[in-house]
Amino acid sequence: SLEFFEVAEEELVRLYTVIGAADAIDPARLQSALRLNYHLAHGAFALRDHELVMIDTLMLEDAGPGEIEACISYLAETGDYYERSLFGTDEH
Repeated sequence: SLEFFEVAEEELVRLYTVIGAADAIDPARLQSALRLNYHLAHGAFALRDHELVMIDTLMLEDAGPGEIEACISYLAETGDYYERSLFGTDEH
């Protein structure tokens, strides 16, 4: 999914994929997911409302179609991997 927003008059796009319900994950596993942020090449784990998601943010001005496509692909593949690892499913 995409969300457009501005910071300091710069237009940005946040891309995210849902991994699972945050309240369905054991707190120790949630903490482990947050530790993984340090090791990710791109993106990060975050809480969006009541969901654990993987996000990445791009400056809209610099984000060409190829970069957005690569980011979506990375988030989808990486998010699916962690969804299977943390929840044992691949629903999202």
